[in-house]
Amino acid sequence: MAKILLVEDDIPLRRLYESALQLEYSVIATDSSSGAIKAIETEHPDLIVLDLHSSGAAMLDYIETHARNLSPRVIVMTGSSQFVIKIAYDCIVEVLNKPVTTSMLLRVVNAALTSGVR
Repeated sequence: MAKILLVEDDIPLRRLYESALQLEYSVIATDSSSGAIKAIETEHPDLIVLDLHSSGAAMLDYIETHARNLSPRVIVMTGSSQFVIKIAYDCIVEVLNKPVTTSMLLRVVNAALTSGVR
């Protein structure tokens, strides 16, 4: 079973996304960059779903520099239209503009995990 790290600071959204993802995946959920870093180092997730607002570019910088050997793929969710961020980080496989529905999230997560594309 694929392991997903969900980083979302909005508690109701995190619970909603976590519930939807748990139907098909093993999910580690956190609301902070420190929790995300700990999970990356100990759990080695297959995919990271990252709310850009809760951790921002600093979290992406960490993934690119410190977790590169783990090759995590990242789906970024953002409330702004910063789609240009995808070209700035190799680890990003998709950028979703909020609001993100659970069906949209599941579809994109499934595609990212089955494609094997980095």
